[in-house]
Amino acid sequence: MPMKEAYTGGWWLYSGLTADQLGAKLSEHDAHISDIEAFMDGNILRFSAILLKNRNTSHWWYFGLTGDQVGAKLGEHGAVPTSLCAYGQGSNVRFAVVMQKRPEQGYWWYFGLTADELGAKFGEHDAMPVEITPYDTGAGLRFAAIMVPRGTSGSWWYFGQKAADIGERLNETDGQLDLIRSYPTHDGNRYVIAIKKPASPPAWWWYFGQSIDDIFTNARINGTYVSDLTTYLEGSNRRYACVMHPRTFATTNPAQHAKIRDMLGASHTGGWHGFYLRRIGGHVIQAFNETTVFDPASAMKSLVYAHAMRAVQDKQTIGNAVVTLNTTIPVPPGIGSLPTQGTDCPFDEVNTAAADQIPCALSTAMESMMQRSRNATTEAIRRYFGIAAVAATAAEFGMGNTRHNGPTGCARNESTLVDFGKLYERCSNGYLDATHWQAFQTHALGQPLNEVVDICRTLATAAGLPSSFGNAYRAQMLSVHKGGRGADSIEKKCVVGYIAIPFCENGHVTRRDYVYGVFVDYADSGKIDDGFNQNLIAAEMLRDEIEASVASFVSGTCTI
Repeated sequence: MPMKEAYTGGWWLYSGLTADQLGAKLSEHDAHISDIEAFMDGNILRFSAILLKNRNTSHWWYFGLTGDQVGAKLGEHGAVPTSLCAYGQGSNVRFAVVMQKRPEQGYWWYFGLTADELGAKFGEHDAMPVEITPYDTGAGLRFAAIMVPRGTSGSWWYFGQKAADIGERLNETDGQLDLIRSYPTHDGNRYVIAIKKPASPPAWWWYFGQSIDDIFTNARINGTYVSDLTTYLEGSNRRYACVMHPRTFATTNPAQHAKIRDMLGASHTGGWHGFYLRRIGGHVIQAFNETTVFDPASAMKSLVYAHAMRAVQDKQTIGNAVVTLNTTIPVPPGIGSLPTQGTDCPFDEVNTAAADQIPCALSTAMESMMQRSRNATTEAIRRYFGIAAVAATAAEFGMGNTRHNGPTGCARNESTLVDFGKLYERCSNGYLDATHWQAFQTHALGQPLNEVVDICRTLATAAGLPSSFGNAYRAQMLSVHKGGRGADSIEKKCVVGYIAIPFCENGHVTRRDYVYGVFVDYADSGKIDDGFNQNLIAAEMLRDEIEASVASFVSGTCTI
């Protein structure tokens, strides 16, 4: 039985935390430690750790223990050790240990062994390492290790390795790096490594000389999580080496998932991307980096828009006046005379189009914000209703990773595709009543995606449906979406929204509705393809649903 865990739907990586800070993160995420390493920062003990989402397994972690105390804790809990790290020197060596309740898991663990003694233990038990942590006792290098039955996997371990040596060992064994631990020597940093060769090797990556930001960047690009991590000093800079494995992504069609990833990958140089499609009231259909934080640029206007429309619905009172679509949105105080004398971003942006001038009616400002994507009208609406109030709406929607840090066009804001899915689902499903949901579509980009209709027409023609079917299908669709794009030292582009497509069910035309999103972020400046169409990606995510929709009219008795 393997000791190491696979990705289970949530992972976090931290370094430089104190014990109290690490404990707080475990509580915050309802997580447990998958891999731990301790190091001294001056006189302060700090930890690097990989956290995974809890799976109803009892778990514990301790630090500051001697080897004998580690054994006592394992016996006390009837647990198995899953990660182990030594720190300190000589008589001051202590261990940080992570343990879980795993009744079926066979294992052995040892400490205080020389390299020869450790090698003998692997042979004695026909075992493979889960963890090897080196430490200096003053009498020489010693090792503590966790090992499990080897089974049919090939397994090797080495110590005293440089980064270049690791590549040679991997070539010699044709295996995969499974664990890596660094330790200092008089001749520089060295590694203890374990290599395994499973019967069906999965994809994997390894890196060294990384910063934490480098690791996250590679994880976003590759769609991976960190399974093993070690840290060391390179001069005065803290660096990391790590092993990564693929995350498990939600998809109902792996081939289509791969196609969408390829399409997005070809659209930009540098940075990373993500996509997300979920049926409302149903399951996730496609997802990649759906919880990765990105800058939504003008797509953030969806949040301001939703808040303003609900204020109209609720007949909110501001300044002794009831808010309606005809309420005048003023120039915010201290801005100066618009359109040419604004002093603060985005009010310093000269725009003389009559339809985008403030003061103006809220309905006009909404259309300026959502249809023509003007930043000044957006910020005027946000300030009129209150920056804190708009942020509270994000919290009400459960948009836990959304931060409206400043005006669109002037600040790097933050959100995720999952958060935007929550926004559009709530607006379509009770947050706005039927009248104001209709108004929400009217004042925004409420036209059906042409790319979806194009797929429908192709499928309908192939199925022998009449040529009028495409237009009739389009008339039955509902859609509201908002795109965003920014180009400065980095480039980003996205679209988020809601769409409903018709189905023939039991002789009646019904609709199935979905939330979706696509983003590219941190692309190199000027390196998002001019021909990149994020709406086409959205339509490709929906292809299977469109196919099922068209098929329902082929086999059903509905007329549209």
